[in-house]
Amino acid sequence: MSPGAAIQLNRFKRATFPWIRFVPIFVLGISCFFPVAVYIEQLDLAISRIQFCIFAAIVNIFFACANPFEKYNLTYAQTLVMQLLPLEIVIGLVFFQHYFTVTLLLIAGSVFAVFVFRWIVRASFKAELEECDDGFKRRIERNVRKISGLFIAAVFSVVLVGGWPHFIQGNYIATPSVEASSSVEPTDGSLVKTFMPELAKLEEEAWGALDITEKIDILQILLNIETTYLVIEPMAITCEKINSEIAGEYSYIHKKMYIDVDCFDDPDLCIETICHEARHAYQHHVVNSLDWSDKEVQTGYFYRDARKWRDNFKNYISATVDEEGYYSQSIERDAREYATKALNDYKYYVNSYYGESSDA
Repeated sequence: MSPGAAIQLNRFKRATFPWIRFVPIFVLGISCFFPVAVYIEQLDLAISRIQFCIFAAIVNIFFACANPFEKYNLTYAQTLVMQLLPLEIVIGLVFFQHYFTVTLLLIAGSVFAVFVFRWIVRASFKAELEECDDGFKRRIERNVRKISGLFIAAVFSVVLVGGWPHFIQGNYIATPSVEASSSVEPTDGSLVKTFMPELAKLEEEAWGALDITEKIDILQILLNIETTYLVIEPMAITCEKINSEIAGEYSYIHKKMYIDVDCFDDPDLCIETICHEARHAYQHHVVNSLDWSDKEVQTGYFYRDARKWRDNFKNYISATVDEEGYYSQSIERDAREYATKALNDYKYYVNSYYGESSDA
């Protein structure tokens, strides 16, 4: 490196050094605007988007206020490595979800290596530590902690690099391998019969033997049937942890359906949730397809439900604001009625399928 370049680099380091510790704080703050849900199946640990934000905020506040690395007199490069830790802790949750075994090996290996390093240092300086003053002991201990922290931060950079793509791409708990599809023609039940070998697994005992990826594939098939029956655009299912009170939700903006991971133990609840949310998608489709300047649409009896849905969407009542008002509003009442009927229909098909199989 030329002397001029070295001077410029040193100037850059001096200018940016005080701000390095704010980089992870800034990034964690941004991540709270695009949170992900996490479900670590092996630990049965589900973290909602809200809980992820709270966790990120706690880590953010701790490192912002405590600034635990300041006392170690780190160089520019060492400070940069150490400041990765808060990011690695938060993104580690996302990485943990997708690479459970690798994460465990990283944690176990780094912790074991640090303990071995500390044991080697104590064994190597045993005589010196017994004879030296307390100041020397504190310096040794401080350097050991600094090197241990740097080693852990360096190892967990794998977590940071591996976790960000999943975070940015929105890879939630599980997404189906079955493609979202919908026919332009409504089905008369033949589509259900075509997929009965798959839908038959919605029977409680058969459902319990499936893993989460197999379940979401079957639910995507179910949703494809519903979007075909309702003659609406196809949409994909995403399994994630929403919160403790909601089984599923439909995103009108993204044209996606989200199913809470907690309802995957109950096939009936899954069927009802998908049909309920598909009905909401249908309601949006009807409202957006009509010409509201048409006098017949504005006053005609045939369009009375559509007018109710349009007004309800404009004045939607959230369950967190008014639970009674939420359940009594027209779009929720219509979706519940539709989902109840659809659940009974699918259970009839499933029971008939097993009855025919046993007869055969």
